[in-house]
Amino acid sequence: MIVYEQPLNEITRILLKIEYLLQMCEHHLKHSESWDSHTLLIAICDILNLLDRPDLRSKLTKEIQRYLTTLRRLQHSPDINKSKLEQLLTRLDACWQNLLSGNGRLAQGLRDDDFLNGIRQHLKNPAGTCSFDIPIYHLWCEQPTTFRMNMVETWYRRLDNIKELIYLVLDLIRDSGHFKKSTAKSGVFQMTMDPFLPCQLIRVSLPSDKLIFPEISAGRHRLCIYFMVADFASRPTQSSETWEFNLALCVI
Repeated sequence: MIVYEQPLNEITRILLKIEYLLQMCEHHLKHSESWDSHTLLIAICDILNLLDRPDLRSKLTKEIQRYLTTLRRLQHSPDINKSKLEQLLTRLDACWQNLLSGNGRLAQGLRDDDFLNGIRQHLKNPAGTCSFDIPIYHLWCEQPTTFRMNMVETWYRRLDNIKELIYLVLDLIRDSGHFKKSTAKSGVFQMTMDPFLPCQLIRVSLPSDKLIFPEISAGRHRLCIYFMVADFASRPTQSSETWEFNLALCVI
């Protein structure tokens, strides 16, 4: 099965993009070729670009505080695993405290790295890290594996607090929605949304052996999912068939 996800607010969208880049980093950390170090460095720079918003710290702080308030209301519920809930609250509170204790933009330590900053500036241009544009980077790529890997691992460890926050919040959002069997007639599924319970993430699960994928359009009041037939040689077209799929609406 393939799970397709559609974020419905800006914070969730940013977190999903950073999660994607973190997973890319983790893949290339397992390999030691210079091209792996290069791709990992680009991913770290992309993460910094996503974290550049000056108001992101305050928005994340308010969002996590909201999660803490919501989850604390469940502490006296008889159906809740209290031990698991306490662990979750402890981790969320630690993320919240880290956000409160910092100043300025997130991952400031990486922004202060002169070598990384120089690479980041050149990445704004196509093929900006070409050897004649930035020879010091060309030299770095030719250094022994241990030297390069020590540097990239140090950069990546500076994202530890960000990683914990992102993986925890996205797990929490995803776990808030449960997949239910749904049917799309003539390639379209529509439903009314509750505007008083704003959804953060739409998840659609489909078999991976079918050349079909969803295009998700959602607002506060309505959700529409169009099932498209994949054609890798031309533009996709909307299916006219009936499709069974699993749908999860994630709301905290």
